Amino acid sequence: KSAKGAGFARERVGSAPVIFGPGAPDRPPDRGRPSMDFSQMTKAEIDALTPEQHKAFTKEQKKALKERKRELFLAENADRLAAKKPKLSKAEQRKRQEQQRAAKGQNSSGQKPGKDAKAEQKSRPRQKQQAGERKQHAAEARESSEAVSAFRAVHLFSHLPKHDMPRHDPSIHRSIADLGLKYARGQITGTDARVFAMLQAFRALVEDYEPPQDQEMSRHLARRLDASFNFLTQCRPHTRSMGNMMRTIKQVVAKLPEEGLDEGSAGSSAAPGLSDDEKKAKVIERVDELISRMLIAAQQIARIGAERISDGDVILTYGYSFAVELLLREACVTSYRLIVVDARPLHEGRHLLHSLTQACPKLSITLVSFGGLSYALQDANKVVLGVDALMSNGAAVARAGTAAVAMAAKARHVPVIVACETYKLSQKVQLDAIVANELGPAADMLCTNSESKASEPLRVERFDTGNEASLLAEDSSLEAIPGVDYLNPLFDVTPIDYISLVVSEAGFMPPTSAPVLLREREDDEM
Repeated sequence: KSAKGAGFARERVGSAPVIFGPGAPDRPPDRGRPSMDFSQMTKAEIDALTPEQHKAFTKEQKKALKERKRELFLAENADRLAAKKPKLSKAEQRKRQEQQRAAKGQNSSGQKPGKDAKAEQKSRPRQKQQAGERKQHAAEARESSEAVSAFRAVHLFSHLPKHDMPRHDPSIHRSIADLGLKYARGQITGTDARVFAMLQAFRALVEDYEPPQDQEMSRHLARRLDASFNFLTQCRPHTRSMGNMMRTIKQVVAKLPEEGLDEGSAGSSAAPGLSDDEKKAKVIERVDELISRMLIAAQQIARIGAERISDGDVILTYGYSFAVELLLREACVTSYRLIVVDARPLHEGRHLLHSLTQACPKLSITLVSFGGLSYALQDANKVVLGVDALMSNGAAVARAGTAAVAMAAKARHVPVIVACETYKLSQKVQLDAIVANELGPAADMLCTNSESKASEPLRVERFDTGNEASLLAEDSSLEAIPGVDYLNPLFDVTPIDYISLVVSEAGFMPPTSAPVLLREREDDEM
């Protein structure tokens, strides 16, 4: 026990008490903290130490023990550590790789290659050439994207794809390359026109297609179609109806009987023993069938929808749709009045106006800008709209501004009829136009002459105020103005609450029946 203020301590060593204090003999070593010389200990002695002994060591003793372990490890593994390769710098690594490549080339040139090696050597220059072309195309695409990105987009829509000019790819069929160029330049717009042109390009591709001798035709043709579709998507993002058509064509190609499996393919959808020309003819026949189904669907919609238009009706429409144009033409036998709402930058209402004035010269048509929508709805009793896609939740994806027209009509209790072919139905659900959309080029917003937009979509037109104090200098563009962003979304989403009826080639239905019609279409395709 210890006594306070006594200046000494009492401890028990063994059975006899020993007092330590001023003038007392030197304190014997503490048995709980032994004094050891670790510099002479062997690995076996260190391993024999118990956990209690480790706990009793001081910090200095633990440090000395750790240093001794390190010395023993280095001594034991001296040979292995000496044989370890030194760490090279980047320049040394590059030099070493070049030496290895040179040595490998000398070894391969000294040996006589076999058949496989000869074939590999023949294909190697072509592979290098293709790799170089891919790198060049990627660099050109980056340069083009950087040029387009000079026009800053609104941050909320910065994740959306932008228009990009196509690059030459020798593996792409000429019809696909020409179509991609027209997509990127804006010479072909609208879902119906884009799908129709895509099917015609695929038909030309299959006609000129020559299957290789050492590969299965269906798999090789499917890869060619995938590459072509990806090229078109790079030129301009595809619509959902284009994806549906592409999926249908791939299913047809996948069902083609393979030459080596003709005799044993009992469940094949085509006749066994077909030649390559016959297989190509079947694919072309299916593509022609899809084109004819598109036209028949639009004609059916026109015939069914025209029954809802009576004498004295005032129909309001916005944008352009091939099915809506045929519907309005079919209804020309009645005396109704048409209001066409037009908006920048595409001015699709003008195209509809010119087409209807030639087909129906007696039809009374009023062209209204988008700013006069509320005034135009005062006289309208029906709104007929076209869509690019009808989602499974009943929402309609259409040209930007369609949702505003539908909501304004709903506020005035005007029924909204949507014309949609079944190939435009989508299994997906979309709630807004922010997550999935497409941004148009900034030049469409800046161009004062709408006719020049189709030929030069990426060209920035200068403002012309009619006086010397122009907003921009003569050789400047919008990208030179700091802090200016642009937003040109091409599509919007109309919720199901603002759609009264959907007319398709199957008849009228509420928008809530979109999943049912989608399921029937899938059953027909199967």
